[in-house]
Amino acid sequence: MTNKTISGKLNKKSGVKVAEIKNRKTEEHNTIDDAGLKLLFDAQLLEKSGKYIEAIEKYTELIDLNPKESKNYLYRANIQMHLGRYEKALKDIKKAIKLEPENPEAYYLRGLIYDILGNYPKAVDDYNAAIELNPNFADAYYHRGIIFGLLGDYEQEQMDIEKANILNQDMFFDVFGGTEEITEKGKEEGYRFTYPLEATEKNFIFKRYDKKEEQLAFYSRTIALYPDFAKAYYNRATLYFEMGKYEKALLDINKCIELESDYPDYYYKRSLIYRELGYKKEEIEDLETVIRLNPDFSSAYFRIGEIYYNAGDFEHALKYLEKAIELSKENAGAFCARGKINLYRENYVKALEDFNRAIELNPDYNEAYLRRAITYIKLDEFNKALNDLEKVESSGLKTPEV
Repeated sequence: MTNKTISGKLNKKSGVKVAEIKNRKTEEHNTIDDAGLKLLFDAQLLEKSGKYIEAIEKYTELIDLNPKESKNYLYRANIQMHLGRYEKALKDIKKAIKLEPENPEAYYLRGLIYDILGNYPKAVDDYNAAIELNPNFADAYYHRGIIFGLLGDYEQEQMDIEKANILNQDMFFDVFGGTEEITEKGKEEGYRFTYPLEATEKNFIFKRYDKKEEQLAFYSRTIALYPDFAKAYYNRATLYFEMGKYEKALLDINKCIELESDYPDYYYKRSLIYRELGYKKEEIEDLETVIRLNPDFSSAYFRIGEIYYNAGDFEHALKYLEKAIELSKENAGAFCARGKINLYRENYVKALEDFNRAIELNPDYNEAYLRRAITYIKLDEFNKALNDLEKVESSGLKTPEV
């Protein structure tokens, strides 16, 4: 009996035509595609807004919807990496490589993680694999060059940096802040994995930057080779900032802005430098510029809110803190600051809610425990207040307030 005959008998028995079955399968496939596109859009929007936990949840839904799509595992791994969840990130990358073993981005992303962890041999192996699969992978050459520089092989370092620059200077990967600039060529070549700036402000600093003087020499050599390479100035400015050399950091970040005046991360970094130098007016101006260039930049609203709070202007402070919280439900500092305003205004229940959320997000947040203890005292809940004060004291913090 032929397949055609069997198909005909089944169709007569069930009353369903083959064409109808095919149409249903097509409709189901289109439904999955539409749902997947919506989830992907939602996840990327959350990620861009700094709502990383919510973004992970959306990527997980996307994976559940289509578990055989390798890039979704890489998207989730990228955020896990930013949050310091390296084991989870490596697990996702392993799955992605199993699904698509010839995807250079997977090896590159895994190389970044090994790089962060200081496992340079494995990092180089993965960068090599990425380059073998995509000989035009500028970012892989760039990061491999950094490792060669750290290991003292300056000739190979220079070769890799020059190769990356020749391929596409716009595709250089900013190791401290990340860049959203993607050329049409970059879009065709694959995904873009970047480090969210808000993650770097939470002390997400590469372990390899323990050797600051070596890194400083590396960036200086890069700038000597490519004097218009804004990201190199930015990285050196960040390094100077970490070393407490704020005037030098300011010179470099000013050069970044001169070269690329519409990049919000540069103004945000400069606002941090101005804060350390005590230039409040300039700090606020740069934060307002950040918001103008990127209205979804949660940390900028939080920082302005803090400035107004410290100046005693609670009305303006609350306005900016509310916006920061609206944009990122993971900003423990914003919840704590809003809690302090509610405490001052004797809105103790709301203050307690804010301090609870801040502590939930950051279990080691001493100031939140201290302010919550004061709130408990105002509510006559002395045992709870005592527990919080003991928690603060056990961390080694001994202040007159405690």
